[in-house]
Amino acid sequence: MGLFITFEGIEGCGKSTQSKALKRRLSRRGFPVLLVKEPGTTAVGRVIRRLLKHKLEVEIDPITEFLLFEVARAQLVAEIVRPALKKGRIVISDRYGESSSICGKTAGIINRGIKGTGQGIRSKPAVPDGRIQPEVFSVHPESKRSIGAYR
Repeated sequence: MGLFITFEGIEGCGKSTQSKALKRRLSRRGFPVLLVKEPGTTAVGRVIRRLLKHKLEVEIDPITEFLLFEVARAQLVAEIVRPALKKGRIVISDRYGESSSICGKTAGIINRGIKGTGQGIRSKPAVPDGRIQPEVFSVHPESKRSIGAYR
């Protein structure tokens, strides 16, 4: 069985940057690594991503939007994540269940009786082995010298 690592967090915190960096580092060391982005890695996910990102001139109800993320995740798990893990690969996901749960809570969906699994609407969700949450912070230019001393 492989290893499933997810990057979660708010927009702009560095999920994509850090997930790509981890993939490069592990690949250079010879590990079989697959990087997925949610939604978007599967054909179904790409259609849903385009719909959600551009809204395609339609208004989407928050519950519908939440469920579309769940559907994209279910397809990702069935089509890519689970087969890759069975082959012993390391799967790194740029967003996964927690990101949708946070959006759902923000939109008030969770409080209205809709509860997603956070891993997709599946009887056997893929549960991450590790979750990385990049922190967003700014460093004063004078502090960079002291931070460098700890590296």
